[in-house]
Amino acid sequence: REIEVDNVVWNVRMFNNFKVNKKLSFSLFAMYRGRNEGVQFTMKPMFMTNIGMRYSFLDSKATFSLNFNDVFNTMQFRFEGDRPFRQDGEFNWESRTVFAGLSYRFGSGKYRAKSRKRRDKNELEGGGILGG
Repeated sequence: REIEVDNVVWNVRMFNNFKVNKKLSFSLFAMYRGRNEGVQFTMKPMFMTNIGMRYSFLDSKATFSLNFNDVFNTMQFRFEGDRPFRQDGEFNWESRTVFAGLSYRFGSGKYRAKSRKRRDKNELEGGGILGG
């Protein structure tokens, strides 16, 4: 018996940042994958939502961030099929996580490029292992 599948799958992702002020911002991520018809089984739709916040302090040299992934615990792989026999399945990986981070930036954060004059002078003088 010949099996043919005609299929269109929808994938939607959205990411937004919401800046409250210079120090505080929030983020929202959502993902949806639609129903997917396959030869052996049909994958049911799945979605997840992540939220996060970021707070800068100590003259913006330090940042605290907090992220909560899969807020509604909905990121599940579910399927059903009837080829070659009836089957239903569900797999829920550990996508529901919380992350807290603290970072600190040392130095001024300004990039100092050599002036053209200084760079050219250094190249003419040589230097290094083989330079003279």
